Amino acid sequence: MSLRRQLRVHRADALEPHDHVAWYGDGRDDLYALARVALAAGARRSEKLMFVAREPQPALLGDIGDVDRLLERGQLEVVDVDEVQGSSHAFNAAQQLATVEAVLREALAAGYTGIRVVADNTPLVSGGDEDFRRWLAWEQVTDRFQACSNVTGICYFDRGALDEERQSDIAALHPVCAESSIEPPFSLFADGDAVSVTGALDAWSADQFRRVLDTAPGEHALVLDLSHAEYVDHRALLALNAIASAERPIRIRRAPSIVQRMPLLLSISTPYLSFE
Repeated sequence: MSLRRQLRVHRADALEPHDHVAWYGDGRDDLYALARVALAAGARRSEKLMFVAREPQPALLGDIGDVDRLLERGQLEVVDVDEVQGSSHAFNAAQQLATVEAVLREALAAGYTGIRVVADNTPLVSGGDEDFRRWLAWEQVTDRFQACSNVTGICYFDRGALDEERQSDIAALHPVCAESSIEPPFSLFADGDAVSVTGALDAWSADQFRRVLDTAPGEHALVLDLSHAEYVDHRALLALNAIASAERPIRIRRAPSIVQRMPLLLSISTPYLSFE
């Protein structure tokens, strides 16, 4: 079975449509260096380009070509993060998804091949725990959208503003990460009609797995594909069983036989968790 593209990259011009990227850097210079390379690659692909940052400076994007011409004809939009996403307290995932969907529709209607967004999301992940949980939920919503749309979404974060736990949680929800980014013990990302898991679900990652799962959007059943996980122990099953509910049942797909036998071995009831 094929798996959605998952990799660590060194250069931003290696990014392709459907890539959902976590890119960590140190301050404004790294942000603009990333944007110049990534947006130039998007311009060559005839994509609609968006650069989102706090008080953005178009003059610093000069390497992508004739910035004034790109801005004039509308291929490039440069906007302040507050105009697009608001503050961390005001962020609304449903509204943000509708906005991105509209941008993509308009771009395709105008003849572009897709959209490429470089966004400094640092201000939106630097708040309190509840704000951060809302952001992790949004990352999962937009990942599913990007998986099936002509979108290259590049999320920049200033690592100096985030502790390692938050950096790892964010990276776990992006199938593509910069090589310089922290490497999470596992990854969760949309792949077809399921969420695929790669990496190890073990004693060292158990708390993080539960923490990230708790932010999964709950509108529909969660289908989790474990066929690409390197290792799964009983703690992962207990975490899944703990968050499964009548409102959001969990269906585990392609789990190893030992994992399927765990409820019996552990003598636990799994009313809202099933195996496919």
